[in-house]
Amino acid sequence: MKAKPDRRMVAKYWANMRKNDKNQAYYQAHKREFLKKYRNKYVAISNEQLIDVDADRIKLLDRVFERVGNEPFFYAQVTEKPRVVLVPSHSILRKVHSPR
Repeated sequence: MKAKPDRRMVAKYWANMRKNDKNQAYYQAHKREFLKKYRNKYVAISNEQLIDVDADRIKLLDRVFERVGNEPFFYAQVTEKPRVVLVPSHSILRKVHSPR
């Protein structure tokens, strides 16, 4: 029999997904500004604020993980047609989806 995930962990997971929705909406609301200032660079957004920018995705992510730890954030390369990646809290995701 498969164990049920902890309700608190599931609630945290969905709360983090809502935060990512807000961060992505912030990106979309400021996209024109970002295109002017940061075209082809990567931007990271947490708590509906721009927190970092870099041309190198790996360098950006290293700094952002160091800064926000296990909190969710949104990042994207600033282009007309972006590739979007949502990063939920990885430990929450692991706990919710891992077999027991």
